[in-house]
Amino acid sequence: MEVIVGSLLDGPARFGEIAAGIPGITEAMLSTRLAELQKAGLVDREVLPGPPIASIYRLTDRGTALRPALMALARWAEQHLPAPR
Repeated sequence: MEVIVGSLLDGPARFGEIAAGIPGITEAMLSTRLAELQKAGLVDREVLPGPPIASIYRLTDRGTALRPALMALARWAEQHLPAPR
């Protein structure tokens, strides 16, 4: 879930944009995780009128408050985990 939140730190994004930025995630998995993040109050979903109907996801204030923790985790990972091959 932190990858989804991290992708939204740069600003609102459509479902397809989020999916494109997370290699290997299925649409079903992303949909489930976004619903969980909405339920937790971290993400808002706005439905845009169509056609075609589209959804835009953005972090709530609560979700944005995770930025310092995610940045600290990223710094730790850079220092302590091996680089991907």
